[in-house]
Amino acid sequence: MMKSQLITLLEVVRQGSFINAAKKLSMAQPTVSYQIRQLEDEYGIRIFHRLQRNMHLTEEGKILVQYARRMEVLELRLRQEIQDSLDHMKHLFMGMTPGCMETPAEQMISVFCRRHPEISIRMTTGSLQDITGKTDICELDMILTDMPVCMKHLRKVLLGTDDLCVIMSSGHASAFRQSMSLADLKNERLILRSEEAGSRKILESVLQNHGEDIRDFDVMLEMDSLSGIRELVLADLGVTVMAKSAFREELASGKMLAVGIRGMRMTREVSLFFHEDFHSPEWVEELRMLYRTPESVIHPFSPA
Repeated sequence: MMKSQLITLLEVVRQGSFINAAKKLSMAQPTVSYQIRQLEDEYGIRIFHRLQRNMHLTEEGKILVQYARRMEVLELRLRQEIQDSLDHMKHLFMGMTPGCMETPAEQMISVFCRRHPEISIRMTTGSLQDITGKTDICELDMILTDMPVCMKHLRKVLLGTDDLCVIMSSGHASAFRQSMSLADLKNERLILRSEEAGSRKILESVLQNHGEDIRDFDVMLEMDSLSGIRELVLADLGVTVMAKSAFREELASGKMLAVGIRGMRMTREVSLFFHEDFHSPEWVEELRMLYRTPESVIHPFSPA
């Protein structure tokens, strides 16, 4: 069982003050202060910088809070797994960056759920920083992302790759082109994902390698909504640079066209990251196979 002093510390951090933490924990404020002093004495550190009414964690305090959060999550996971065993159920905690919504990942998970009704999947969608932070404290078992992840305790399985192209409506003035140059692209009105999106980062990196800057292009709109971008491009209000898999239905029906940029290759990887000690490695292999098979979805991704 987690020490009561660590529970108190985490509540102080969440509430931002000893007074609010005491109310939340139904304690007297002196009791909260005493428990924090106990931790400071035990580890020989100061946990907070006390500047007037503001409280900031010291560097040592940040380390203690990080491990306390991990212990809190591990205890919750322990209780969950014991209950799962009693109920003959299993849980899988996954994180996904928004860019994976453009890929067959959602269909892959849907098929996996149909195959395994005894497994309950809890999905968290957020920024890479957010979901890697949750993975670091063992709150998540897996990460699905189209961006690089550098965490030594995680293993990587490459699910597939996809090319980024200029996507336009079939009625666009440049729809007759087999390919276009960067100079041609500068004459287009661009509708792009936000700066944090994986496809956007790939575009900017490739442009930089060619001595170009995204600020020299006519970016008329930036948005995270894939459906919003789809509607604007279909209405011929601009073009976008994204993975072909994001518009597979429109491309297949001829409503949209994908045009490459001469001299540029923009390839996106979609990968699955999981803890080294993940208890069900067979799930990882099954997810990998589902991503690549027609049962999951027919898609233009190429196997890794």
